[in-house]
Order: sequence, then C-alpha cells, then structure tokens
Amino acid sequence: MKSIINNYISLFRPHHWIKNLIIFFPPFFSGSFGLDFINVKNFVPFIAFCLISSSGYIVNDILDVEYDKQHSIKKNRPLASGLISKNKAYLIAVFLFILSIILSYTVGMNFSFYIIGYLILSLFYSFYLKKLPVIDIFTISAGFLIRITSGGIAYLIEISEWLFVAVFLVSLLLATGKRAAETTFMSEKKSSALLKSIDRYPPSFLMSLLWFSAGASLVSYTVYVIEHNWTIYNIPLVTFGLLRYIYIVAEGKGEGDPTKAILSDKLLMLTGVSWILIVWWSVYN
Repeated sequence: MKSIINNYISLFRPHHWIKNLIIFFPPFFSGSFGLDFINVKNFVPFIAFCLISSSGYIVNDILDVEYDKQHSIKKNRPLASGLISKNKAYLIAVFLFILSIILSYTVGMNFSFYIIGYLILSLFYSFYLKKLPVIDIFTISAGFLIRITSGGIAYLIEISEWLFVAVFLVSLLLATGKRAAETTFMSEKKSSALLKSIDRYPPSFLMSLLWFSAGASLVSYTVYVIEHNWTIYNIPLVTFGLLRYIYIVAEGKGEGDPTKAILSDKLLMLTGVSWILIVWWSVYN
C-alpha cells in the first residue's frame, strides 16, 4: 500500500512545487508576510498552483512516456515503468485541474484566469513549444512570470518593474540551466537516442546564455535592492548563489534536473536560507 501511495506522489513531482513559492514574493518583499499572514486562506493560491502544475507535469509525462522509457533515470517514473496506466494518469490530471480551478475561484476570478493561462501554456509547451529552440526556454520563463504576477493579483500587491525583470532573468537562467544540465547528463550517458531530442542547442550557446542571464539578473536584482534601500550585503550572497548554480549545471549534477540539484546541494540550500533571512531583516526590521 505504501509503495502504491509513493507512486502516485511521485507522479505529482512534488519537488517541483518549490517553484510555486515565488507566489509569495509579492507579499514577502512588500512587508506583508508577518504573523497575521499565516492562515489557511493565504496559502490557497500556492496550493492551487501546486495542483495545476502537477496536472501539467502528468500530461507531459504521458506524452513523453516512450522517451522516458529510454532514459536511465526517468524510466523509473510511474508512467514509464508501467506502475500507473495512462488512463489513470489522465483522470488524475483532470481531477487536479478541476480541484485547482475550484480553489482558485475562492481567491478571485482574475487569479483563476492566471491558473487557466498557466495550464494552457504548460500544455502548449508539452505538445509543441518544447521542441522549438529558445522558444522553449522563454516558455518556461513565462511560467515563472505567471506565478509572480498571479501572486500580486492574489494578495492585491503591485509588483515592482525591477522585481518583474529580475524574476524573468532568473527564470531564464533556470530554464537555460535545465537544458544545459540535460545536455551534459545525456552526453555522459552517451545515449544517442536521447541526445537527439536535445541536440538542437550547441553547448557553447547554452553556457553563453547561462552567463548572460546570470549577469543580467544580478544587475537587475541589485537595482531592485538599492531602490528599496535593502542592505547591500545580500548582493555578494546572491552572486555566490548564481555562480554555485552555474557550477552545478556545468557539472551535470541532479541527473539533468536542476531542481533536484538545488535541493540536494547543501551549499546552495544554505545560501538560499541565508538570503531569506537577510531579506527578512531588511524588510521587517
């Protein structure tokens, strides 16, 4: 029974839910993330996005099931390994979608539109856009922008232009890192069948884009920090975090999955926690 439950949990890809924490950026950066913020109602937007993103992941896994069977790691996923059937997966995806829409409606109609828009974007990505170089990276970045914008909508907070730009550039960095890590991982596995699906990108292009997005995101974030009179001491910490992430990608850690790499890297996790504490002190002191 425990293994069956674990299979369904794995189908949801819960480790990717960390991306949805960006919904809390608007209230956190605006100083609204105090003790009075901690109630069930304020966490509904996050839960709704977790459900809708899992729905999209499931559809993507269904479409990629034959590809995943050839992957040395992804072949162990519930769908690729045959532990969960496609029909059951479709039903679960639909159920998660309906539940997410119901929850989002309790937040507000505008927020519901963003939830639906995110799923539409996710489906377009899974069916077609992920096959198009550069467009696939921008599509992933657009998902992050939808998250932070919907956070502003949900908590009635206006998002700073510089925060929007910084999030876009950091998401571009993460999306590029995903492609670069996949390329490195597949090259090491010497799997021509799998490399064929990601060889549209020259490695030099991905690394150049990785450095560009890291530099640009650091500049935009620095402007945001100065604009809001935060302590400038968190800039070196952010710089270290960006460089550490690039190192992880270049090493091909996380089996081609940057999210796993970030969660498993103690230095990067410590950097993230330290950054949160410094920003908290800057905003709430």
